[in-house]
Amino acid sequence: MVALTLWLIGALAAAPAGARPVAVQVDCGLGECPSVADLRRRLVAVLGYDPIEAGASRRVAVRFAAAGAGVATELRLHDDAGPAGARRFETAVADWDAVLSATVMNLALIVEPGRLDLLAPPAAPPPEPPPAPAPDPPTAEPLPAEPLPAEPLPAEPLPAEAPPEPEPPPEPPPAPAPPPALELEPTLGAGATWGLTPGPAAHLHLGVGLWRGALGGALAVRYTPTSAADFAGGAVLADLLAADAAGCLRRGPYAGCVTALAGLQTATSTGLPGGRTVRVPVLAVGARAAARWPVWAGLRLGLSVDLRVPLSRTRLRVGGRLAWETAPVAVDGLGTLSWPF
Repeated sequence: MVALTLWLIGALAAAPAGARPVAVQVDCGLGECPSVADLRRRLVAVLGYDPIEAGASRRVAVRFAAAGAGVATELRLHDDAGPAGARRFETAVADWDAVLSATVMNLALIVEPGRLDLLAPPAAPPPEPPPAPAPDPPTAEPLPAEPLPAEPLPAEPLPAEAPPEPEPPPEPPPAPAPPPALELEPTLGAGATWGLTPGPAAHLHLGVGLWRGALGGALAVRYTPTSAADFAGGAVLADLLAADAAGCLRRGPYAGCVTALAGLQTATSTGLPGGRTVRVPVLAVGARAAARWPVWAGLRLGLSVDLRVPLSRTRLRVGGRLAWETAPVAVDGLGTLSWPF
């Protein structure tokens, strides 16, 4: 309770006249990173007040990413006029205490540029005084010789050995690391498809992803407008409205997924005798290779390629002749924008 009270007093202390508060956003490119709350506690301990304000005009985007066996940290400063500067540093190993200390020092210098004392090394401790000289040993005087006893003295019993000291109890095992935070990622995208419709066609994508560490899943609704294939002086046409689900495993910016698609296809014809409109279900399974990269203030750009194997193939016949059927393997390409939180 005392520690919490002291922290609150420090957090509510008034900022000095030259201080400029900032809004901080953390973008984690690893499985586990320090949070805004971790940075806030360290800044209060260093500056004596809380410089983080959600609505501040100066914004700092903090990005943590892998750099070999260590961690790369990038700080990008933005204000109302646009980008105002950037700083980047790396550690040789994944030492989060060192990463957090360096990040807080850079944030403190952004808030108070005049605090050059933050860059000064700690003062060396004063040297220890030399030890006092040992006193001279006392001079021993010879004792007078005593006559030997007439009878031998009885032998004194040997002292009993002291029992061994008990071993200290074993140290408790370290506490397990907290599980990675849950990440929700809405997505909006557009792409192209071949094989599920009579001709190559564009499609629109609206979905949401859910991630915990390296594991995640996604659910999306996609719509492919009408595309056509020429046949016997006319054409057959079809569109597709479907739901697309995926289970994924990611490493850094890259991910691999298994997918399942289920939807309804509407097909018709034009310029052909006996034309009619039919609606048939579409089912397909497949695999996806995807990648995504941060572009600005937490916004991410994603690219993916899907290979799908239809479990049900649509066949359109005109006058007993096959005009078009679903390809045995379909290919999708997709570009997305997402904003995880």
